[in-house]
Order: sequence, then structure tokens, then C-alpha cells
Amino acid sequence: MNKRAIGALTLSLLAGTTLTRAAGTTSPPTARQTIDPATGLAITMTTGERGTGSFEITNGRLTVRKDVLQGRSITTITSGSDQVSFTIDHEGIVVSTRAGVTTASLRHPETMSQVVEALAEAPAVSDAAALLSRLRLDPATTTGQALALTKALLQSVAGDGRGTLEVVNGVREATRRPHIVAAGLGLTSGDCWGAYTAEASRTANEYADCYNNTSWYDVIDRVACSTVYDVEAEGDWLDYLNCVGSATT
Repeated sequence: MNKRAIGALTLSLLAGTTLTRAAGTTSPPTARQTIDPATGLAITMTTGERGTGSFEITNGRLTVRKDVLQGRSITTITSGSDQVSFTIDHEGIVVSTRAGVTTASLRHPETMSQVVEALAEAPAVSDAAALLSRLRLDPATTTGQALALTKALLQSVAGDGRGTLEVVNGVREATRRPHIVAAGLGLTSGDCWGAYTAEASRTANEYADCYNNTSWYDVIDRVACSTVYDVEAEGDWLDYLNCVGSATT
């Protein structure tokens, strides 16, 4: 994972046009579209005011949209007439489906089983997981990170841990690379990166402990380990985006 590439796109996502804002005007939303090399589908990243942005991909009647709003993400999946949404922050996750609203707190991981059940029973979730699994996501881009985290969660609730392992391995790779940051006054994007990799590494280690201390035949508990990690990992990423948005550039 390349810090410079992620940092540049993250600053674009969170800071917007600094000079324009300093002049007292509001910059209009900016859309950037990329074509997924594996499917040929277009992925759109839209940046707006500081701390806001969205990522969206559509395939026929299926749309996956992720909005980032200053410390939380709201993912909405629409597949035909079925719609599912979930909001994640560093405290936990709230899921809304046709069956109702389900909440889980990271302070009480045992509540995550209800979220797993709610998401696993929604047809739109399995449709979205299948679509995101086909994409060739680049973890060195903000769009790649955003959708990789969503993919990991949607796969986990179905008992597929491949997306979670991809996120974990990305964190491991990021923490192994040395980063040189220029000295300066106040909080810098380099400080944010250091804090993010430290917290993300701690979260990955907790996941490894959870998974390794669960019997191989205990599928339900291993799914819970993955799901808790996916929500925590997204919270770490959101905290990083928030930090960069308030840092001295």
C-alpha cells in the first residue's frame, strides 16, 4: 500500500479545494470515474465538502453506494426492489433491512451475531458481495480501500473470509514499509498515517488472536471474528480520513 498515492487521494477526498474554501466560496462536488479492469464497470468517486465523499458502482439493477461523512460511512445496496443500508463508525454498526433495524457495538462484540444474521438473510447483500468479488480493486487508492472494506464485510457474513484476509494482509504490508515524514508544526498527514498503521495493526492482531483461538469447526464464531474485524477496520480507516482532513498539509 503506497502512502503517497493514498495520501494524495485522501487529501482530495477530505480537504477539497483549500484555496477555494479559504476564499469563502463553496466548491462544487467533483466526480472522478475509473474503469474496473476485470469487469469493465465504471466506479465513480465524488468529493464534496471537507470530510465528505462517495463511491458508487452499478451493474444492471444492482447499485452499491458508499458515502463517507466525517467519521462514519453509510453504505446503501439496492438490488431490484430490495434495499439494505448500514452505517459504520468507530463505535459499531447499524443495519437496516426489510426485517428492521439491527445494531451492534464493538464494545460488546457478542452483539455482532445479530448483524451477521440480518445481513446474511438479505438477497441484496449476496448480490453485492458477488459483484464486489469480481472487481480488481487497487488497495493503493481511496476507491480501492473503500470498496475492499465493504467487500470484506459482505463476504464475511456469508462465511467467506477471503476479503478480510486481503485487508489484513494490506495492513501488514503497510506497516512493514518505512515512511519518511518532514518535521513541522501541528498535526500532519504523516502523523495521521503513523497513527492509522499503529491502530490498524493492533486491530489485525486482535483478529488473528480471535481466529486462532477459535476451533476450526466453530464456523459461527469464526464468522463473528471476521465481522467484528471488518467493522473495526472500517472504523480505523474512517478515523484516518478524518485525521487527514484536519491535518496541516
